[in-house]
Amino acid sequence: MRRAIALLVIFIIMACKKDKGYIGIEKSNISLGDKITPVWQSEEFTLFKSGEIHRSYFAASGIQLNDSTAFFISTRSITDDDYAAGDLISKQVRTSDSFLNLLNIDGDVFKENDAKMNVVSPNIYRYKGELHVIYLKQESYDVSDIYIVKSLDEGTTWSEEKKINTKKLFHIIMNNSVTVTKSGRIIVAAATTANIEKNYNDQAIICYYSDDNGKTWSSSSRLVSNTPLMEPSIAQLNSGKLLMVIRSRLGKLLFSESPDNGATWSKIKMSNIDAPASQPLLSSIGNQVALVWNNTPPGKHVFDRNPLSLSTTEDGITWSSPVTIAGQDSAMYSSPSIFKLDNTWVLLYNKSLSSNASKYDMVFKILKLK
Repeated sequence: MRRAIALLVIFIIMACKKDKGYIGIEKSNISLGDKITPVWQSEEFTLFKSGEIHRSYFAASGIQLNDSTAFFISTRSITDDDYAAGDLISKQVRTSDSFLNLLNIDGDVFKENDAKMNVVSPNIYRYKGELHVIYLKQESYDVSDIYIVKSLDEGTTWSEEKKINTKKLFHIIMNNSVTVTKSGRIIVAAATTANIEKNYNDQAIICYYSDDNGKTWSSSSRLVSNTPLMEPSIAQLNSGKLLMVIRSRLGKLLFSESPDNGATWSKIKMSNIDAPASQPLLSSIGNQVALVWNNTPPGKHVFDRNPLSLSTTEDGITWSSPVTIAGQDSAMYSSPSIFKLDNTWVLLYNKSLSSNASKYDMVFKILKLK
């Protein structure tokens, strides 16, 4: 009898060990290759400089207006806490020569904080002649909603805001969460949980999408696991398939694909690409999809966000050998975002020195694919 009980205990222990995997995640052959994507990059320009009152600028987005003006929107916060009071601030620059004088150009409040916690994570994009901005309003640790505003006059005036999420959850979107597909579908990728303070590890991913210029929204199937799925970003491959990258705590980037324009998503694939728990970016750049991320194994949280690297792919499986975009020894980089400006690309990201990790500047570089 004792022997039978002992064998049963061993069986249960072995079964638990066997089942201790990550639900919905499988290993894949997604990896970095030897091919190098030649990239010319400019010096680093400072868009917003942290100060004593507003100590953190992060999660910025940008677009080119019809008169070649670069229009930037950034999150501005009193501290580096994700849930501290924050609002959205904008800045416009007419020519690339003016980038050298950005610190002398005052910013304008684009969206003041009318939420109980903050207004953050702007995404600006063009849709059939209109400008759209999608952002997040965090009311509490269990209420966080996604809103959209529109402009018909290149950003001079904006519509009343409209909530787009159809689920009552705490939503997390980043500054690269919105994708407009070739068919004209608008997709917003969000991490969700019931309460970010109590249920942080339960983060799952859902996409909201609209086919009628953002008037009505539907929701996709959910991506779930027993490890938190965080800060997704989406881009469309030349094949038409959508590719999603996901931040995780597993030391590798996670990916998923959608064959039906974002309505459903495949089982998550764990890549062979090292990454800490930091926000990655996917963006269409020319005829390729670019990945911008912290190309390093996980270390001490936040302090492992160096360097910031760029790699490209055509099929979503084999990625080029990474090019270092930012790699100052004492700095940390995160929240990347890309937009096209004439025949170049503008890469925005926030930067902090390890000697003062609570202060974040918003900076950018001009990139050209050779």
